[in-house]
Amino acid sequence: MDLPGGSIEFGEEPYDTLKREFYEETGINELEARIRTAKSYTIVYPYKEDQLEELHHIGIIYDVELISNNFVLKASGDGQDSLGPSWINIKDMKNIETTPFVKEIL
Repeated sequence: MDLPGGSIEFGEEPYDTLKREFYEETGINELEARIRTAKSYTIVYPYKEDQLEELHHIGIIYDVELISNNFVLKASGDGQDSLGPSWINIKDMKNIETTPFVKEIL
């Protein structure tokens, strides 16, 4: 499990990236957000069977608040990097396998 997110496009402001990625992955576009923190880590990723790739992941973590309940939550993934959104009680998160970023910020 992961939280909505993605890469900043060239020339895009981080807050605009948040809004775009949140909408693409959930269908929700009416939100307010405040930066909580920024995190960084490096990993070695098996890019191909015989090739490893070093990645430097930088995340800008926001506290997000929905400003409207007038939306339809997407029923499926975006065909790229999301399997689809779901509501999960924050208390249940400790029992769910998550990415390193999610574990660190909860």
